[in-house]
Amino acid sequence: MEITITLKDMKSLYSTVAKRSAQCFSMFVLVMAMAFMSGCSDDGGTTTGGGGGSSIHNFTEGVVAPSQSQLSRNAMAANITLTITTEGGYKVDVDNQSMASITAGASASKGGTHKVSLALTANDSDKPRSCNVFIQVDGYKRIKLYEITQEAKNLSDVVEWMDGRLQDEYYWLDEYVEKRGTFDFSLEYDEFLSSALLSMTTNMDDGGVYEDGERYIFSYIEEEPIGGTRSIMSEDTEVNNYGIGLASTILTNQAETEGYFAIWNIYPDSPAAKAGLKRGDVITKIDDKVINPQNWENVKALWADLQYGSGTKKISYEAYDEAVGEIVEKECTLTSDFYENTPVAYSGVLPIEEEDNPNGRKVGYLSYLSFEQPFVGHLVEAVKELSEQGITDMILDLRSNPGGHAVMSVYLSAMMIDESYGGKLFATYIYNPKNKRMAQTEEKIILDKTYYDPATGAMKDLPHLNMQKVWILADNNSASCSESVIVGLQGLDIPVEIIGTTTRGKNCGMLVTEKTFGSYNYIFAPITFMHANAKGFSDYGEGINADVDIAEYYYDTSLSSNLRDHCRYFIFGIPTPLADWGNYHYDLALAEAVNRICKGKSILDKSYGQSESVFRPRLTTRSGAPAMRIDGRQIRNPRPTISQTGMYITEKAEVE
Repeated sequence: MEITITLKDMKSLYSTVAKRSAQCFSMFVLVMAMAFMSGCSDDGGTTTGGGGGSSIHNFTEGVVAPSQSQLSRNAMAANITLTITTEGGYKVDVDNQSMASITAGASASKGGTHKVSLALTANDSDKPRSCNVFIQVDGYKRIKLYEITQEAKNLSDVVEWMDGRLQDEYYWLDEYVEKRGTFDFSLEYDEFLSSALLSMTTNMDDGGVYEDGERYIFSYIEEEPIGGTRSIMSEDTEVNNYGIGLASTILTNQAETEGYFAIWNIYPDSPAAKAGLKRGDVITKIDDKVINPQNWENVKALWADLQYGSGTKKISYEAYDEAVGEIVEKECTLTSDFYENTPVAYSGVLPIEEEDNPNGRKVGYLSYLSFEQPFVGHLVEAVKELSEQGITDMILDLRSNPGGHAVMSVYLSAMMIDESYGGKLFATYIYNPKNKRMAQTEEKIILDKTYYDPATGAMKDLPHLNMQKVWILADNNSASCSESVIVGLQGLDIPVEIIGTTTRGKNCGMLVTEKTFGSYNYIFAPITFMHANAKGFSDYGEGINADVDIAEYYYDTSLSSNLRDHCRYFIFGIPTPLADWGNYHYDLALAEAVNRICKGKSILDKSYGQSESVFRPRLTTRSGAPAMRIDGRQIRNPRPTISQTGMYITEKAEVE
C-alpha cells in the first residue's frame, strides 16, 4: 500500500489546520505530515507525491534513503517491489545475480518516484545468503540502497508439497504467491497451513469468523499412519467403534459443574444400537466419571473418543420413557466392533396420526448425515422406496450434514425432482484462472438419469420423487454439499422451504489429494473452487437463512414458556435432539415442517392454538442451557472422515 500526498494536499491541510489551531501548532502538523511523506511503503520502499518534488525530500547522492534498508525473506522464491524517489535518471543493479535479478524498473531517464521489481530465487542451501541493491543517479556516485537477506532452506517435504499445491491450485493463489516470501516455512505442516492462510485477506470465504472474533479456515491437512485403523481416504463402508454420533452442543447443569453429551445419531447394527441407545438419549457419565465442563480439553477428548475410539466403556445415560412419560436413568457397557456407518439415518413415510393429518398427506422423510459416495446405493434405495410408496410431500433432513462428495449433491437433488430436468445445468465450479491442474473454464455438472454404484460396479437408474417443492431441515452445521442442494434446487426454480437455523456458509470446495512421506499418509484439501448454481448465485459465504429460524422464537415472550424452552436449544445454531429420528411429536423442527404440510400453519405462530399443534412439548432432559459448541467456538471438531471436510469434486480422491 502506498500513501500519496501532493503539495496541493499539503497546502489544503495547512489551511484547514490554521483555521482551527494556533499558528505554531499548524506548523507542527505540517512538518509531521511532510516527514510522514518520506516513510516507506509496505514493500520497504519510499513513498512520495508528484514527480520530482525535490523541495520536500532529503536526497542523498540523488536518492531518498529508505527508512528500512534491511529486508529479510524466507528461503522460497519471491518477488519484491521497491519504491524509490530520485532527483534524476538512474540505474539499479544487484551484486548477487544467482540470488536476485531485476525484472522491471532497472533504469529511468528522469527523476521522480519509480518502482523497481526484483525476483528472488529459492535458496536450496542450508546456509543463509544475501545480496545488495545499488543505485547510481545521474550526476552522483553509486551507493548501496538495500541489503536483502534470505534464510537457509528449512522446510519439510510435507510443507514443500503443500506449498506447491497452494501456488498452483489455491483459489486465492494470487495473494498466496505474492505473500509466500514472508511465510514461516519452518513451522510444522498444520501450523504452516493455518499461519499462511490466516495471514491472507482475500480468502475470507475459506472459513469464517467465530463469535469470539477468531478466524478459522476450511482448508486442512490430516496425518494418518500407514496401516492405521482410521483411513481418512478409505472407501470402506465399515468402521470399528461404538456407533455413536454426538450432538456438538454440550449441555450442563445450572451450576456448570457437570456436562452431558446428547446423542445425535445411533448407527444401525452398531454396538450402541444393540445396547439400546437411541437418538435423544443423554450421556451423563463415562466409566462412572462425570463430564467436567470446567476442563474443556478433557471434554473434547471424551467427545471424540466416544465417536471414534475403541475398547470397552461403561455408559451412564438418561432416556425418555414414553410409557411412563418421564426420564429414566440407564446404564450399558459398549465394546467397539465393526458395522456399516451409513449416512442414511432414517428414511420412510412418516406415520402421522389421523388427527394431525386432516388432508391425508403422505409425507416422506429422509435424514441424511453426509454425502459419502461409497454409500450411494443406500441413498438411492432409500429414495426408491419413498418413490414406490407414492409420497405427496418430502422433508429432507440435512441438519449437521457437513458435506462430502459434490456429485452426491447432484444425485440427491436429481432424485427430488422429475426426469425432465435431466441435462440441465445444476452447478458450476469456478477455479482461479491461473490454476495449473484444473481447466481454467467453468466445470458444469448436469443432472443425469444414471449413477455409478461402487458396491456393484454397475450403472443404475436414479428414482425420481417428482416433487414440486422440497422441505429442508437445516442448522449451522449444514454446510457445503447440503447448501449446494438448497441453492442448486433454487437455481432450477424448485421452491425450497428451510426450517431450523442459518446454515454454515461454505460456498467453496476442494480437490483432495494424498501423499506418503515416511510412515505417514498426508491428506491435503485446500480450497480450489467456488460453487455457483445454474443462475450463477454463489453469495452464501455467510450461510443461507432459514425461512423459519426457530432460534428467533426463543425471544418471543408471547409464546408459551414450554415452547420457548424448546426454541432455546436452537440458539447455538445446533439444536439438541430430544427424540429419535422420525418422532415428529418431540422434534420441534420436524414438527414445524409436518404441521405446515398437513395443517398449513406454523406451530410457532402466537395466534395458533397449541392444542392444534402436532408438537408435544415435554420436559427437556436438562434444565441447564446449552453450554458450548464442541466444533463451533472455543472447541474445534476433530475431522474423523473426509466427508466432514465439505464439498470435494473428484470421482475418487486423487492419490499422488
